[in-house]
Amino acid sequence: MKKLRVGVVGVGHIGSNHARLYAEIPTVDFTAIYDIDHARANSIAKKYGGAAKRSLHEFTHAVDAASVATPTQAHFEIARELLRRGKHLLVEKPIAENPQQATELA
Repeated sequence: MKKLRVGVVGVGHIGSNHARLYAEIPTVDFTAIYDIDHARANSIAKKYGGAAKRSLHEFTHAVDAASVATPTQAHFEIARELLRRGKHLLVEKPIAENPQQATELA
């Protein structure tokens, strides 16, 4: 069975937990991390696997699905871009800053 390639955008406290959990799932290939703090992304990659990517564009080529665990104000733009590229998403709550953005993502 082909493993699902999964990554995490935003590896602060919550995102690093997503990374840890994905790394433990046998049917998942934890492939990528993207964070605006590239040193933080590298640190989490060394700890749990995956590769720290330097851009969201680069990240999208490495995953089939992703968790978005950035600060709330970044959820909408990141989620919209990943959805446009056909990726499956788990977006931390709240999904967006307002109902209009949430509706657009739905």
